[in-house]
Amino acid sequence: MDLLIPVTHLRVRRRRAEGQVHLILDNYYFDLDEGTDAVWRACDGVRTVVQVAEVLHRERGWDLELALAVTRHTLGAFVQQELVSLVAPPSSSNPSAGGENHE
Repeated sequence: MDLLIPVTHLRVRRRRAEGQVHLILDNYYFDLDEGTDAVWRACDGVRTVVQVAEVLHRERGWDLELALAVTRHTLGAFVQQELVSLVAPPSSSNPSAGGENHE
């Protein structure tokens, strides 16, 4: 799991209202606390699970092991709720996997 890339689903919207942060998927609302919101915001479709945890470690000052545990747990819940998909990084040995522009 740690080397997979969390990709947020395009249909999910993040909203802040009255001091609360919510993810909205269709008519379902998911309340986020500060930690889960930090994980969501760090998921940029490029960072791996470990790199998302490193963002929490740097930005929130959490111990790296704690940041990794929170990231794994949160992403597992996001995957269960179909808010995020975990995908394998593009292979560097496959030029058609992206990253190169052949114009």
